[in-house]
Amino acid sequence: MDLPLEKHPVVGKLQELLPEVKIFGGTFRSWLPDPHSIGSEERLKVLSDAKLKAVDLCIGEIKIAIGVSSQFDIHRGSDGDRQWPPGYMGSITHKGTVELAAIAKNIKSVGIDLERDDGKSLGNIRDLVGLNEIPAGSGISSHMIFSVKESVFKAQFPITKKKLGFGDIKIVWKHVGTQFRGEAVLPTGRIEVRAGTLDKWIYTCALIKSE
Repeated sequence: MDLPLEKHPVVGKLQELLPEVKIFGGTFRSWLPDPHSIGSEERLKVLSDAKLKAVDLCIGEIKIAIGVSSQFDIHRGSDGDRQWPPGYMGSITHKGTVELAAIAKNIKSVGIDLERDDGKSLGNIRDLVGLNEIPAGSGISSHMIFSVKESVFKAQFPITKKKLGFGDIKIVWKHVGTQFRGEAVLPTGRIEVRAGTLDKWIYTCALIKSE
């Protein structure tokens, strides 16, 4: 019998941030053996297998929630974009041992992303964050901008089929506080973005509503 994903508080927080969409997921940390008990190559394989299993569990929960057959194949197309059931759009993300999935009906597209601001450098990506994208005293970090743009990539691709760079997207914030809301400005238009934090976790989303 497959083990379920364990609850993780970021699932509820993302659901609060994005009530238009149903959020699924959790953590598979308890599935993993003591990292000191296995070699580095085996550890990477165990982690990779666990992530794939977690994705399958999230997709299984989605199928039950929206009432589609368990045999329906929510697979990736030739362009890497996941093929959601007709009338639905979704998104999947993971960070570490946490896996999240989103699904919604009657929207154009959605993208979600999860990151941890653990103080590690973002390298060259930091140079692509515009000065105006991080208002002084807002609590917004380079990691949050990175995460928001990842969400935007995922939301816009099913519609435009364009692989954008970080420099192609500018984030304009309209509200900062316990939740952050704004717009992503792209060559093709604007997309609503939202973000929140929980300890070191950063969870973000990009939403394109039906007109």
